[in-house]
Amino acid sequence: MRRLTLPLALCVSLALFGCGSSTDRARQTQLLRVALFDNPTNLDPRTYSDVVSYKVIEQVFDFLVRPDSTGVPQPELADHWETPSDTVYIFYLRKGVRFHDGTPLSAYDVAFTFRSMLDPALKAPLRKSLEVIKAITVLDSFRVEFSLSHPHAPFLSNLEVGIVPAHLAGSDPEAFKQHPVGSGPFQFVRWDPDAQVVLKRNPRYWRGRPLLDGIQMKIIPEATTRVLALENGEVDFLMNNFPERYLPRLRANPRLKVLAHTGSNYVYIGLNLRNRYLKHLAVRQALAYAINVPEMIASLTAGLHTPATSLLYPGNWAHNPNLKPYPYDPERARALLDEAGFPDPDGNGPAMRFTLTYKCTDKLQSRQKAQVIQQYLARVGIGVKIQSYEWGTFFDDVQHGRFDLYSLTWVGVYEPDIYYRLFHSSSIGSGANRGGYRNPQVDRLLEQAQRTLNLAKRKALYWKVQEILHHDLPYISLWYETNVAVMDRRLTGFQLYPAGEWKSFWKVHFLQPAE
Repeated sequence: MRRLTLPLALCVSLALFGCGSSTDRARQTQLLRVALFDNPTNLDPRTYSDVVSYKVIEQVFDFLVRPDSTGVPQPELADHWETPSDTVYIFYLRKGVRFHDGTPLSAYDVAFTFRSMLDPALKAPLRKSLEVIKAITVLDSFRVEFSLSHPHAPFLSNLEVGIVPAHLAGSDPEAFKQHPVGSGPFQFVRWDPDAQVVLKRNPRYWRGRPLLDGIQMKIIPEATTRVLALENGEVDFLMNNFPERYLPRLRANPRLKVLAHTGSNYVYIGLNLRNRYLKHLAVRQALAYAINVPEMIASLTAGLHTPATSLLYPGNWAHNPNLKPYPYDPERARALLDEAGFPDPDGNGPAMRFTLTYKCTDKLQSRQKAQVIQQYLARVGIGVKIQSYEWGTFFDDVQHGRFDLYSLTWVGVYEPDIYYRLFHSSSIGSGANRGGYRNPQVDRLLEQAQRTLNLAKRKALYWKVQEILHHDLPYISLWYETNVAVMDRRLTGFQLYPAGEWKSFWKVHFLQPAE
């Protein structure tokens, strides 16, 4: 890993942290100390693939566009854009924006960012979604034109990428992953693996000078240790990724305050429709009626979360509000299984109609969820064999369709075109349609939605997609996660966003020094 030379890194660290690590010292310097649950892996906004890396990236970089809380793309580095035709977008950039090394951010950097992502050698995760781009033309220093091969409604959402400086990211991409330079509100200082990421204020930030001197992101893998660090004043801010059972204790702590709001993270059960039992709609519907989602939320999450009806959370512009959760109805579930030709062999006896395999990770929370689902399905005569693995093995099995049932979370969903990736038949094998769902009507609707630029007409198409999927049940919806931020009570200016972003940190500050 490349780092700053020792004198500069030491100088910055001393300036931010002083000679001690007390809460008083942090307050005097307006240093925000936050807890991360894992190490970042890659700080290049073009190639990262994990949520922890994004927490750093969104402080260091600005984006061409970003979604608002409803998921509609809004200008960020782009001051505005024009669409002279359905396949041409001209972006007008904000003037006066500079990278952290002092060089101006221009249309050449925007063009470089997206051209490099289209290069297979970079291995950018978003490359396929950008292949609709036919040409990128720099019109002048502050105007860049994107020409598409055909009208593509999700195009603006696909431009939510941090803009990188061509003169640095192009010369040594591997070093850039470890030592990023952006134009965002905070400047990268150092990354000590398994310990911390340190950022300092960007005094030339185009939105205005950030109120914090810097941010220290402490890497604390164990959840209970993160909670204790917050209670002991070793960190000032903790968001999500801690057991819900601690929330009453944190709410009662006079040093802390809690912000909570329903977010966009969607928890679901995935079903393999290739399975001899799950290929029957009646069986899938029986599973939905057999699982008591409100009770699961109460027992597993202390009642914190909200029952879900579709992949899109209620605040999303394309969410269908007419869908209702499947009610808990074990009698109806039994009747559906009987009608499907899978009668209970011994009534209330121990024998099962059939058995499914449920795969999960070896983490306690994942195994507990599996056990609860196992108990619900046993009540209607469906056996569940739980197989738990470390994350890498588990996720590889899910990606390659080696499961009957599993449960995961889709994080940060804003763009409804994700339905194409998850449920279009062309995504079987090569995409994220891991359960093998096929429906020609859904395929046609999703294709039409990609070509429809009118937002109201596009919404109507996605409403219909959600109705069909709610009926067909390639996923069983569980809940939308509530975002919970717990922080020092003197911290002000933080705003909750649906996907749990920290993009308001540039406006955050402490009201007064420690007593």
